[in-house]
Amino acid sequence: MMFLTLIRQELLTHLMSARFFAAVIITLLLVVANTFVLIGAHEERLADYSQKEAVNRETVAATPAYSVLKLKVQRPPNPLSLFSASLETRFGSDIDIAFNSVPALLRVGRSSAGQTGDVSGSSF
Repeated sequence: MMFLTLIRQELLTHLMSARFFAAVIITLLLVVANTFVLIGAHEERLADYSQKEAVNRETVAATPAYSVLKLKVQRPPNPLSLFSASLETRFGSDIDIAFNSVPALLRVGRSSAGQTGDVSGSSF
């Protein structure tokens, strides 16, 4: 019983200190600032995803035969990326799928075209 009283007293002392209050305020300010910055990046990725999906639907509708169809599959932006920058920004979100190719692993870094996260299929 005495041990619980001691733990409670120490916990209350730390929670009521100015140092803890300053740490909480700084943390909250950083979370709000980070979220504000990441909202813009998320909206850009969402608009890019919507535009690519519309182009893919048009391509599928205009293809005369499935054997000549080359699909580009996109991964939608993660809704939680509003709060934290994840690997989503480093890795590509597109992958090519075709009848005569095997999807390749993600390539991290810059490709010869200067784009990051480029993923393409390799032919047989």
